[in-house]
Amino acid sequence: MKRQLPKNVRQIGNVSDSPKVYMEDYVDTFLNQCNGSVEPMGAVLIGESVQDEEQEYVYITGAVKINELDTKDGNIGFTRESFDKTKEECGEFFPQGKLIGWFLFPGELSVKMDESILNLQETYFPQGSTLFIIRKQGEQEEQIYTYKYHDLMQLGGYYIFYEKNPDMQNYMVARRDRIGMTPSEVIEDKAAKSFRDIVQEKTQFQEQKKSNRFMYMASAFLVLVVLVIGVTMINNYDRMKSVQSSLEVLSENVGSSAKEQKKNVDTGEKNETETEKEKNKGTEQTDPSNGVDEDDFYIVQKGDTLAKISRKIYGDSSHVEAICKMNGLSDDDLIYIGQKLLLP
Repeated sequence: MKRQLPKNVRQIGNVSDSPKVYMEDYVDTFLNQCNGSVEPMGAVLIGESVQDEEQEYVYITGAVKINELDTKDGNIGFTRESFDKTKEECGEFFPQGKLIGWFLFPGELSVKMDESILNLQETYFPQGSTLFIIRKQGEQEEQIYTYKYHDLMQLGGYYIFYEKNPDMQNYMVARRDRIGMTPSEVIEDKAAKSFRDIVQEKTQFQEQKKSNRFMYMASAFLVLVVLVIGVTMINNYDRMKSVQSSLEVLSENVGSSAKEQKKNVDTGEKNETETEKEKNKGTEQTDPSNGVDEDDFYIVQKGDTLAKISRKIYGDSSHVEAICKMNGLSDDDLIYIGQKLLLP
């Protein structure tokens, strides 16, 4: 069955070379045990190499410590006997695994990438694309090399991936019991925990995303409701305004009709009064019993004065005093338009 690329990974450095290296999280935890130590440590790496079309992948799924390192003459290495013992232990805990390289922590010793390291690689791991990983004291990240063309070529980085790894867990527990380590807790399945944490983070993200989507929909619905209410209120306002305008127009019409009716009544009364007056006037003018005819009165017109009236009727102003006596006026009394004056 073709191995699938891990989905949950963490990148270390710049992964742009071939082969692409994937180290399982349990293995990384085991190799990190050398941090803070002054003693050198070595381990054989276990896993598999996979060729996929034009890209090669190397998966590190296990590591077994080399119990005896050779530090003679200032160089670090291991003997055939030590290697064979380590290889046997690899078969015990990783029956399906293959040897794909080795790891070295030199501690306080100084190590150079010289012929001694290359000779160890060609002697014990001669296959192509096998690995050599070195972590120097005080450095947090490893330097990783791959064996190609009879040389060790440095890679830019690698991936750490997470999955269930019972073989590595069993080895770590057995080694703890064998060397008498007394940790405060039993080794936790870090890979499973990390995986659960990642799944939980993704689940929380999805829930948050759903919650945000729901809040967005609720907000949009609320905005829509507000818009509908606003439009309804505007329409109602327009309707109320229209009704108010209609009432005002109706009120004005009613008022106008009432005024017109009143005016007509007043006009009618006035006409009736004037008719009555005219009738009386006609009676007065034509009534011979009063001894008065039309020539006996003068109706004052615009611009008239008593002197003008006297000159108009009699040809001179000598009759002003007589007109005043006949109408109970004095010379300085004001006369008004329409006033009837009895003529002497």
